[in-house]
Amino acid sequence: MLLSKKFKDYMVQEKKIEGLKWSGKVPNDLPFQKKMKDYMVRRYQTDAPFQNKMKDYMVRRYQTDAPFQNKMKDYMVRRYQTDAPFQNKMKDYMVRRYQTDAPFQNKMKDYMARRYTSDAEFRSHHILLCTLQKKQKCLSDAGFHVLHKLRCALRIKRKYKPYIHFSQDTPNSDATNQPVSNSLVQKAISAFRCQVLHGPTYICTVCHRTLFPNQVKMCKRSRYVKNVRITASCLTGKYVHACDSACTVSCAVPAERRQEWICHTCDSHLKRGYMPSIAVANKLELPPIPAELLDLNVLERQLIAGKFFPFAKIVALPKGQQRSVHGAFCVGPSEVEKTVQLSAKA
Repeated sequence: MLLSKKFKDYMVQEKKIEGLKWSGKVPNDLPFQKKMKDYMVRRYQTDAPFQNKMKDYMVRRYQTDAPFQNKMKDYMVRRYQTDAPFQNKMKDYMVRRYQTDAPFQNKMKDYMARRYTSDAEFRSHHILLCTLQKKQKCLSDAGFHVLHKLRCALRIKRKYKPYIHFSQDTPNSDATNQPVSNSLVQKAISAFRCQVLHGPTYICTVCHRTLFPNQVKMCKRSRYVKNVRITASCLTGKYVHACDSACTVSCAVPAERRQEWICHTCDSHLKRGYMPSIAVANKLELPPIPAELLDLNVLERQLIAGKFFPFAKIVALPKGQQRSVHGAFCVGPSEVEKTVQLSAKA
């Protein structure tokens, strides 16, 4: 009875304290507060019915009292970030509950799937974390490394299996086991040929590379506001044609030269405010070609290059022992018949 009376008095006092807190008045009876806290802790640890009663009360209050719910969330977050034993305890609890509680497991799977789909930052962090863990496990565990390579090979095989099948001719036929592409592969090949039909005629305004249409996008300068100084130095606009009085009514310059383009690599860097590593502004601008070298063909340019040594060697590949040419070399026309005739006369 005495404990019950003390508990009732304590709850009344708590309500008064809470009311004073909301009104901006905090009581300064610290010894009483400390005494009651110690008493509640001792009773919670020793009195099982009281413990269950307090748990039920906290659950009900958490479900019905929004300010209390937010307060408890903030407290748990702060404690998890600062209290290492509590953090480990919560991790172990979550692992055990995930392994034993099927509804909780499904709930967490749904939550992670939704967050992975909607939160780009969480998705990139999760992919990076999985990649690092996989790399570390491949370096430390040889068996996992072999299994990972096998999984990658099977994944690639499954990916392309619906698109390519092998001919079923007779065993003596030369066409046996030759891949036969279906209509979907033919459609993809046709689309690729359409994209590269006119060659790489789109010039990136940042790196000055000539690229294909699928490798560039229209340059909208208003997107790159993270670092204005780098953006101003990188977006040169050097190869963009602007019609003037010299142009006729129907300008002969191709349409892609009248628009500013940027490649996907440079676009990604400038959006984040970084200097692209391949940008011309990154001290990669080439000097103009002298007039004496303008008429040289590709082979002549390679032969006079100071750092180019046309030397190659034939090596055996590790699988199949096929021969391969390794090293820098130039391909030029040679009169084979004349050489054979001279060798025969000698």
